[in-house]
Amino acid sequence: MIEYKNIQRYDNLDFDKYLSYKGYGHSSIKTLKKSGGVIEDFTPSEIMRVGSMVDSILTEPERVKINRYYEIASPIAKFISRECPYLMQCEKQVSYTAQMGFKGFVLPTKGRLDYQLGKHMVIDLKITKSSKVRDVIKFMGYENQLWHYKRLAGAQETLILIYSVPKKTCELIYIDTSGPSFFWEDAIMNFGTVKENIILNDC
Repeated sequence: MIEYKNIQRYDNLDFDKYLSYKGYGHSSIKTLKKSGGVIEDFTPSEIMRVGSMVDSILTEPERVKINRYYEIASPIAKFISRECPYLMQCEKQVSYTAQMGFKGFVLPTKGRLDYQLGKHMVIDLKITKSSKVRDVIKFMGYENQLWHYKRLAGAQETLILIYSVPKKTCELIYIDTSGPSFFWEDAIMNFGTVKENIILNDC
């Protein structure tokens, strides 16, 4: 069973500052597993850049930097805001760092949640160019990301709010993250260390 220790929460944290914090997130673990443990440069796809812009418009509008993706992302963000008013009740872009422990190994980790409603739920926003949104969720392994977010936030439920570009619709999908996570167990065993005390940040 994976244990979480030294969970630290950071509100109103600039994204660049968050990136500077030590720790592995879901995306970095996926990249390491795919490359066989070799750190490689990552180039976001077009839809990922659009998704990031939508996310920024909805959660950090004061920090939005207008670029060529804004024209595509803006109407999507307006649609989501109109169709999902419950997002206004949530905290946005809550960041966490922690230590994950499993079978004597420790992995420094972090996560940045799109939306958190207290201890009730975590909602992660996704944008896809596919009409088969549930297939995308399964293929991308988003349940592993939500599994991690649930434990960082101490939340009861985890959901994905996913917008399909071709369908021009968004769907709120419940993700069952109650069981164990072989993805994270494997990550801790492969990329963790036997050292018990790891300093995550100097702050």
